[in-house]
Amino acid sequence: MIVRCALKRDSRIVEYDDLHAFCRENRNRAANAGIKDFGAIAAALGFDAYVRENIEAGIDEKVWVVVNRNALTFQREVLQYARQVLS
Repeated sequence: MIVRCALKRDSRIVEYDDLHAFCRENRNRAANAGIKDFGAIAAALGFDAYVRENIEAGIDEKVWVVVNRNALTFQREVLQYARQVLS
């Protein structure tokens, strides 16, 4: 199934670099709490998603990682393209 979704307007989003800096500054606290990955840290801090830019050199793309699915809103109708692909 192909779906289209977007983050809701009131979603809390953090930049990857800011999250990474927080992790470096608080790595002992996170380790003591048993938190080991960025997604878990972002969720523990109350963020719904984090975004990272420029993953690869020369490619201007953003990668969004959603850690709270409740922050998403989904398109109700089936996309025309999806109908063509699936039939």
